[in-house]
Amino acid sequence: MAAAICWAGATVSMLLLHILRTRGNPMAGALLGMLVRMSIPLVIIFVATTNGGALADAGLAGQLVAFYLITLAIETCLSVALMRSAPKGSIGPAAAGGSASHV
Repeated sequence: MAAAICWAGATVSMLLLHILRTRGNPMAGALLGMLVRMSIPLVIIFVATTNGGALADAGLAGQLVAFYLITLAIETCLSVALMRSAPKGSIGPAAAGGSASHV
């Protein structure tokens, strides 16, 4: 369950990064993705520990922390690779090696 929760947060984060990267704002996508990726497990940890019950007794909080760190490392590598690649249609004359000024 903890792996699925962290995977869902990382997936939403990557989707936000991709959408905002194609619209020309990759840093906003990275920051918004970080907020989403972090808030989903934190809210679930808060709810599980506040309500108690079987999930809190089974150690869901510790498992979420472990899986969060694993998915964070994987998603960070994928995000960096995604941010380095240019979105379709964004290569202009300056990016293609040509001159931006007209002679």
